[in-house]
Amino acid sequence: MRHVPAIIVMLAGPVWVLEGATVRDTLLGLQADENRCIVRKTGVRFDSSAEQIFFRFVAGGLRRGDRLQIDWISPGGEVVSSAPYEELPAASSLCFLSALPVAGYAAGASPGEWRARVTVNGAVAHDRRFIIAGVTQTGGLRISAVRWQKEPGGTGRIELDASGMRSLTTINVARYKRTGGWEFVLSAMPDTQEVGRLGAPVQALAPGQYYAILRSESGEQSPPFAFQVATRSEYRLPALDQQTWRITQGPFGSFSHWGRSIHAWDMAPVTNRLVAAMRPGVVVAKDRGLGQTPRSRSFGNYISIDHGDGEFSHYAHLKTRTFLVRTGDRVDAGQPLAEVGTSGYSFGVHLHVHVTKAANIASMSIPFRFVELGEGNARNYRGPVVSQNRPTGFLPVASKAAVAPQSPRRKPKWEATVAFAQWWSKPLPVGRRARKIEVRYGWDDPKAGFDLYLVSPSGRKYVHNAGDRERPLFVASPEPGQWYVYVQAVQGDGASVPFWVDAAVL
Repeated sequence: MRHVPAIIVMLAGPVWVLEGATVRDTLLGLQADENRCIVRKTGVRFDSSAEQIFFRFVAGGLRRGDRLQIDWISPGGEVVSSAPYEELPAASSLCFLSALPVAGYAAGASPGEWRARVTVNGAVAHDRRFIIAGVTQTGGLRISAVRWQKEPGGTGRIELDASGMRSLTTINVARYKRTGGWEFVLSAMPDTQEVGRLGAPVQALAPGQYYAILRSESGEQSPPFAFQVATRSEYRLPALDQQTWRITQGPFGSFSHWGRSIHAWDMAPVTNRLVAAMRPGVVVAKDRGLGQTPRSRSFGNYISIDHGDGEFSHYAHLKTRTFLVRTGDRVDAGQPLAEVGTSGYSFGVHLHVHVTKAANIASMSIPFRFVELGEGNARNYRGPVVSQNRPTGFLPVASKAAVAPQSPRRKPKWEATVAFAQWWSKPLPVGRRARKIEVRYGWDDPKAGFDLYLVSPSGRKYVHNAGDRERPLFVASPEPGQWYVYVQAVQGDGASVPFWVDAAVL
């Protein structure tokens, strides 16, 4: 029988009931431990200079397929941020955390009574009220935009769109310390100042989250304005060419993008589930055999790529047993890695990506930009993303041509060895004038078996099972771009077995 939300009833004590579902143990605080699902520095009144406010609660009596959503609502009734949970498992109790950025964002500029609202299947299950205390700005110093760029020689330049400046107004940049509280990292007198704009040369800023503040000679201070300094490295979208994905959570998302994941992105596939490398590098593959872990905030099955310049990209919530690469493999930008899944702390099939300055996936994330989005890298952008704006078409059938000999007619293009369940891969560039691709492969050990995969730039997969090795894999009128040839050992005793692959683009 379909679950129909019932009327909300307030019982004695802090428990709300919604036809079997309960919301209890609600707390608001300034600090959170996401692994233990607890908040610290609790209260119901917070200053507008707070970095963020956390909302924690326990939901019980959940049924598989229930939809839960957390909304942060301003004093004017506007939903400023939402955290949707669209594919919940059945559970007697689950703990949830959500975060609202305050200083430098809409919440810090809108003092008054706020609400953290929980809905289950569209019906309100809890409504927690709290106060953000601060002075409403009616004039004076105010920042409306910040631009920062790195200059030659390791310096930088900051420019602000602002109002209320005076002749001795200074530009200040601060950040929050990990232990809490403000830390000012620079102060500069503008070298250019005109109506509505001022700028100054400053020291170079490492990638991260910062806050710009203006100060006048009389001591007046503007509200902080948050801005990010992104890495200058170019990252492409983690989707294959011609495929459409949807960005479901950007940086600073209230669902889970705070703390170490504050600069992360979540994406859900629309037309293809293969995840692609955002930059070239060396792989660390962690297929941990995990499914969904709603009680543990885990990245699930994931792949990390060392880009060789002190930056590492990470791809989380992958589907187990779909990895196309293994630890130590060198991959190109755009190369398929694995299928997206819902492993770890994930509610719905999606990919989580972030970039760090350390190899550990749990390291602090840094801001980065997707080259395809250009300046449209909004921190909460939600919408469709197409790697290349062309139709995806249909999956053609790879034809099986005449029987070919088991041994190559000439020296094969590649020779390699892999053990049971391991993968081997190589890129295969295909030009615009190519008429066909023909791939043959074989091996001598009668106890061994290999499957052959050919993956197009748009993610179309052509497969030859071990029993098809007598025939070539043939693709007519192939799309141009970077193809990939994969071989997986599907039979064997655990020892590495040699094989050969001959690929021709005609």
